[in-house]
Amino acid sequence: MTRPLLTAGRPSGADQPPGRRAAVALGGVATVAAAVAAAIWVPSLLYGEHGASRATLQAALLAMIAAALVAGALALVATQLRAASERAGRLMTTQQVGGRYTSAVGQLAADAVEVRLGGIYALGRIARDSPVDQATVVEVLSAFVRARSTDAARRTAASTQRGPLGEVTPAADIRAAVQALAGLPHLDGVARADLRHADLTGPATLRELGLSRANLRRVRLDQADLTGADLSFADLRGMELSFALLSGADLTGADLTGARLSGVTLRGARLSGANLRDAHLIGTDLSQARLIGTQLTGAELPGIALAGARLLGADLTDARMVGAELADAELVGANLTGATLTKAHLRGADVTGADLTGADLTGADLTGAASLTQAQVDSAQGGPRTLLPAGLRRPALWTPRSDDDPFPDPAPDPAT
Repeated sequence: MTRPLLTAGRPSGADQPPGRRAAVALGGVATVAAAVAAAIWVPSLLYGEHGASRATLQAALLAMIAAALVAGALALVATQLRAASERAGRLMTTQQVGGRYTSAVGQLAADAVEVRLGGIYALGRIARDSPVDQATVVEVLSAFVRARSTDAARRTAASTQRGPLGEVTPAADIRAAVQALAGLPHLDGVARADLRHADLTGPATLRELGLSRANLRRVRLDQADLTGADLSFADLRGMELSFALLSGADLTGADLTGARLSGVTLRGARLSGANLRDAHLIGTDLSQARLIGTQLTGAELPGIALAGARLLGADLTDARMVGAELADAELVGANLTGATLTKAHLRGADVTGADLTGADLTGADLTGAASLTQAQVDSAQGGPRTLLPAGLRRPALWTPRSDDDPFPDPAPDPAT
């Protein structure tokens, strides 16, 4: 059973309660009486009980009061007419939206995919035309995606419909519903979507889906297949994408502040200019990804795979990268101030001009790191097990860690 539209029975803002109307009327009568009394009393006070000046002033004041009463009456009539017109317009709009909604929801259950698509697009228009009904539309489209994506019979039937290269044909209606949800305007207090427990893989895949500049804030797309999807400049703040497939996806300029991307496959993805401040990327695969100028301040990146990734000018201030794989990564001009690189692998990484001030390199492997200078090493923190390229010396301040170090160094290497 679908949630009814909120337009039905919506109270009119133009209608006033009877008690308030009576109070306004009494106030108006009292104001008129006071004005008439003043028009009679003030001239008498100024000119006495007799005289032409008193009579002239009284007549002028009374004429002004009469004109004001006529103007007020006309304004009241105009207000009443406008209110009546607005009530009629709202009633007509409610009836029209209600009819469109009923028809669109009915289309979602049709057998023909073309009819279902028509219903999805109609619901999207209703949400944009009537903001008060957006929450209802979000619920309906979210339920549609959850139900169709997890229907075992439909998934089995869809898996037999393969394209010319043998690939499973994506479900057009599910893709359209997700796009419609992502395209709705942001409204305070209205959820973007509820796609928890949807199975957006296989025939319900969102591969190569166009979601550029979409608003998917705080939507859950756990384990969804978004391979090659266009999410450039999308609002993905606080989004839950754990274990999703995003290989080759375009996330250029996307806002992923506080997003959860643990276990996500982003191999070869484009994240240049993206905002990943305070994001969680535990065990995420970003091998060969482009992160030029990406904001990763304070991000949680333990165990992340960044081998061969391009991080030119990236901001990794205070990022936690314990055990990160950065072999052959390009870190030219990157800001690693205060970053935790304990046990990280930076073999062959290009750190030209990278800022390592206060970075923790305890147990890190920088063997063969390109363009690593003594000044960079001296500005960082480390220990006796930090492996440096030939020709660079370990600073005297790099003392062994304490016994309670959660990431203790391995046994000393006599060769070093």
